[in-house]
Amino acid sequence: MPGPKLYWCTTSGQSDDWFVVAHSAREASRFFRDEEGYGAGDVQTKLVVGLPEKLSELPSGWPTNEAIVAAGGRFLRLETPRCVAFGEETFTEGTFDFKRATVMDDLFEADGKGRPNGTRRTELA
Repeated sequence: MPGPKLYWCTTSGQSDDWFVVAHSAREASRFFRDEEGYGAGDVQTKLVVGLPEKLSELPSGWPTNEAIVAAGGRFLRLETPRCVAFGEETFTEGTFDFKRATVMDDLFEADGKGRPNGTRRTELA
């Protein structure tokens, strides 16, 4: 079986987009669907890069930030939503986690506990 690769998985709403380590696009899509609760056909995958030999034993699933860097990625932003460049192409994490963190910070702040997730205050209309 060929070594693992790094895939970019996206959804139509782009709310959960992120990288997956897998041996095939089908495996990456299935993992992403199972983990994020999507149905068949809801996830698109794109091969980003084959992993170098030093990462050949990396298990399928979510990669660590360190694995992304070892595969050649360069973090442009480490805070949510994370942003990673591979060569000239840029990949930005889906917005669901960022939106959730912002809402949580709004609630913490309302209780006088600051903004532990470091997000900006939601502008109310």
